[in-house]
Amino acid sequence: MKRFFDALLICAILLLVPAGCTSRVPQAASPSQSPLQEDPGGYLALFRERYDIAQAVADHYTAAGCGGKENAVTDEKGTVWYPCVHYSSITELRAATRAVFSEERAQGFFSVAFSGSEPAYRQQDGTLLQNPGVLFDASPWLGEDLFEDLGIEFLLLDTLMVKQSGEDFVSYTVDCQFTYPGDPVNVGFLLVRGEDGIWRFGTCFEETAPAEAEDLALQYLRENNQEARVIRMWLIGRYNDITDTAVEVYGLDCQVQVMNQGELDWLSPCFGGDLSCAVFSLRDGEYSLLTVKGLSEGDEPRDAAVEAVYGLADLEFSLCRDFSRAFWGIGGHTINLLSEDFLDERLDYDVYYEGDYWFCRSYPGLSLLCYYSSESGLPSIYSIDLTRDDFTTCRGIRVGSSREDVQNAYPEIRPEHFPADEWGDQLVYESIPGLSAGTSSISILKTIRWFGL
Repeated sequence: MKRFFDALLICAILLLVPAGCTSRVPQAASPSQSPLQEDPGGYLALFRERYDIAQAVADHYTAAGCGGKENAVTDEKGTVWYPCVHYSSITELRAATRAVFSEERAQGFFSVAFSGSEPAYRQQDGTLLQNPGVLFDASPWLGEDLFEDLGIEFLLLDTLMVKQSGEDFVSYTVDCQFTYPGDPVNVGFLLVRGEDGIWRFGTCFEETAPAEAEDLALQYLRENNQEARVIRMWLIGRYNDITDTAVEVYGLDCQVQVMNQGELDWLSPCFGGDLSCAVFSLRDGEYSLLTVKGLSEGDEPRDAAVEAVYGLADLEFSLCRDFSRAFWGIGGHTINLLSEDFLDERLDYDVYYEGDYWFCRSYPGLSLLCYYSSESGLPSIYSIDLTRDDFTTCRGIRVGSSREDVQNAYPEIRPEHFPADEWGDQLVYESIPGLSAGTSSISILKTIRWFGL
């Protein structure tokens, strides 16, 4: 006989609130919008010169940098090694990579080429040999297996444009035919000049935002700063399953002009994270800006999309009422879940700031533990206690689901981590498995607990 759940509890423990940050960027020059044939600033020639060298370097992280078969060497295990075309040592290859790619981009190559159980390079008789089988699926630009055969011939250089230029950076857009025979895709590149004066690629082959979306982001920025500008926007996430419209998330490099020690200066706002992003909904080809926010290290673009649509950081720890597409959950500000009568009770708990307070809102079969922030003027849901059966989690589990249903929907659950306590038997699903069982970490922990087995 199946045993059923008669209670569902969702709770969260907030251990860390990321702080905002800004970073200084140099005073920017006027942008150029010239085609390749007209290049008064020399930026387009700089791109071509740097790209040709970068492509030659990147060839050595794919099979394209190998010499001919006539010079191949077979080792004692039967592995065939080919001589590298341009470089005679790993030291030379590393130096050449760092000369045209940012350190972050270079480390992406190095992690593919010089780590793992099977080596990609070996030194023999003064020659650098390459095992192309190890590197064949490595993208020369992104460190992913997306464009492994991409070369300079895929760029439609007559479409190359300088989007923004500054003393130490130039951002570009160009059409790229890597979807051939489909339509070209507009992609973006960023060259940054280091302290040593060398220009290096920081970003490459990033799908750029449509002009309509960029204009909406710029309007948003200029509501608070008339001198704001968008340097580049590039696609980092596209989702069709979050709501009934498509949602797109773009990374956002932008600048605002501020007074700094009596002089105008350009700053890059981060909106409380390490990377700024703009989230849009897309219906019938028309963009609507949902939010501009910051992403911290480890955050996923999908999380930003969910938060923009539903006001929630994570749908995994939310509830959806039957016959509704709306979600309510941990961290959300919407507490009017039902048209039924409710009771609010102020709680004598410790608060973070003067004027804040805790309270419990109770509906029949549903109670919300909430924290009111006097600064924002908004309540936030801290935990939900549910005993009614007309709400489900995003994986379809409701009060009354069987133990087997829960474990099938949440295979990550490890029952042995949470033995029975004064509440009886329980199953626990965590955002960070094992954290509440004793793992030391600074993070945001959310859990779902099912009681009454």
